[in-house]
Amino acid sequence: MQEETALEEEDYQEQEITFKLWHGTSKENAKMIIDNSEWKETEDNDKPFFGNGVYFMKDNKNLACLWSSKVKKFDPSCVILCFVKVKRKFVFDLAVDQCYKFYEKFASKLAKNFKLSSSIINAICESAEEKRLDIEPIKVVVGYYSLGLLNTNDNKISDECTNKAVKVQVQIAVRDQSLIKIKRIENCEKGC
Repeated sequence: MQEETALEEEDYQEQEITFKLWHGTSKENAKMIIDNSEWKETEDNDKPFFGNGVYFMKDNKNLACLWSSKVKKFDPSCVILCFVKVKRKFVFDLAVDQCYKFYEKFASKLAKNFKLSSSIINAICESAEEKRLDIEPIKVVVGYYSLGLLNTNDNKISDECTNKAVKVQVQIAVRDQSLIKIKRIENCEKGC
């Protein structure tokens, strides 16, 4: 039975998964990305949540548009629809119990040196690449952040805490740019 479970886990880790991703940017940046097939990675000094890499919103064009137009204030702003296909064993997903426990354990050792979660994730990724950890090199980091509680009456974010669904956004940091396959550029609507 144990041998069968180990084989199932190995098969599971070898599965390829595909992410549908939206990258918010300016029209000028989008053209440069398409023309040069080169992305500017977000790095520690940019204060990313989930380490260095190219950042995307998973399955959510509207939030990618909001980020590019409201946070980065690109005018005009647009989004690039991309797909990333990767074996599960190269994904560090903070919603997976094993990954989160690994993050917490690593973070407790490094807490004095690093204040940002991105620095801790970068240290984990670098240690994996240098084979100092017993995990595969990390090519994609999947992270989550809360947008608040969803008020079911008007579908707007609410700060009430009783028996409501939590609205969560999935953000992906792609560390291996060769995995990014561009599908198309789409304009963001004004006021999104």
